[in-house]
Amino acid sequence: MKIEEKFVDTKYGKICYLEAGSGEKTLIFLHGFFGDPAGIKYLVSIFTGQKIKIIAPYLPGHGKSFNLPNGINFREYVKVTADFIKNLNLKEFVILGSSFGGRIGWEIINCIIPGCKAALLHAPPLDSKINLSKIIPGLIVDWVIDVSMGIWKKLTIKNWLPETVKVPSIARFNFWQLPRLIKLFTTAKAPTNMTNKNIEFLWGKSDRTVCCPENLLIKTKFYSGGHFWFLRHYPEFHREVYDFVEKYLTAT
Repeated sequence: MKIEEKFVDTKYGKICYLEAGSGEKTLIFLHGFFGDPAGIKYLVSIFTGQKIKIIAPYLPGHGKSFNLPNGINFREYVKVTADFIKNLNLKEFVILGSSFGGRIGWEIINCIIPGCKAALLHAPPLDSKINLSKIIPGLIVDWVIDVSMGIWKKLTIKNWLPETVKVPSIARFNFWQLPRLIKLFTTAKAPTNMTNKNIEFLWGKSDRTVCCPENLLIKTKFYSGGHFWFLRHYPEFHREVYDFVEKYLTAT
């Protein structure tokens, strides 16, 4: 699959996204807080040879997408992201959301967007109050431990990513956007709809960053590790994503 860079207009400005593959069925990847869409590389490696389109945007305030205006709140942030997806005019799609992108994915699937089938969310922050003093240290500790365990298991990126997969140059972090992103993050309220049947979760058993709500335990699969558990479980992570797409898109 060739990966291309594209743009879509929204009322706040352009959203940049990466796209690979083709077909009427689409997987949308939403990256984490202050992250980027480079994860599309791994998704391409999973679905090479299949008729599926993969889309991975820079979320607003990240990379090549528009800078956040003053005063934008979490609700508006979700709405403009939903508008981006609507403007793609997709027939059928599912969402794969990681961390902060998982929380956005949670909100998106509970919006009324034609064609949205399901969401697979990795450790989304679903608390009513976002505790940054807990999240930041947790991210650092989990990243160090999970990367170390992945290397110890010889599960590095090179083992699971074909060298032929290339992406357009990834934009550098807009560090001056970080204060606005943090402020935006703290305006998030507790999610309302907690019963959507087509939302599934993946979580690290020792996640120090965010906690899995008790009422979601029956819809969650746990793996050893922290917030970045997939760094030590590449085969399992690939299988989870593949099976999810097979269940909600390929098999329909």
